[in-house]
Amino acid sequence: MIVVAYWFVKQGTHKPLITMQQILPNLRSIYLLSDVSYPTQKYENHLLNSGVNEVKVFDDSQDFINQLIFEPDAVIIEHSVQPFNGLEVLKKIRRQNPDLPVIYLSAQQDMKITVDALKFGAFDYIIKGESDLEHLTDVLSRLKRFLHEINLRNKRSFVGILSSITKLF
Repeated sequence: MIVVAYWFVKQGTHKPLITMQQILPNLRSIYLLSDVSYPTQKYENHLLNSGVNEVKVFDDSQDFINQLIFEPDAVIIEHSVQPFNGLEVLKKIRRQNPDLPVIYLSAQQDMKITVDALKFGAFDYIIKGESDLEHLTDVLSRLKRFLHEINLRNKRSFVGILSSITKLF
């Protein structure tokens, strides 16, 4: 497991005041769309152990798409789902919510599927296998940093707008 830490050091010491894990909020919820023939419990447990507050598992892509109105922080979709495959689901997500981070999970090692998933806007592509949980941990870490950075930008923009408005009065 890779732990990214930012060290804010008191002058004259080498002790961290705060680490990146303390700065980054936990992910509130992640939706997992999975093929029923593949055991999803290991991914669900890993996500919960990684600090995700809620994991909702779906085995039907239409039901999954309908539930996106509840705005999860991110979604993980597998390629082999029904009635729409993962790439079709990804395209539908991009039309509904272009900013929702999508992690594509698949046993497919076909480079065309990987390229298509990334081209259609997947945040990352994880191939199922021996190191998939390690890769998922890395992706979650990057996702938390990404969402934190967006949140900071939005706050700065909001503060800038408020500052501009107050200058008018």
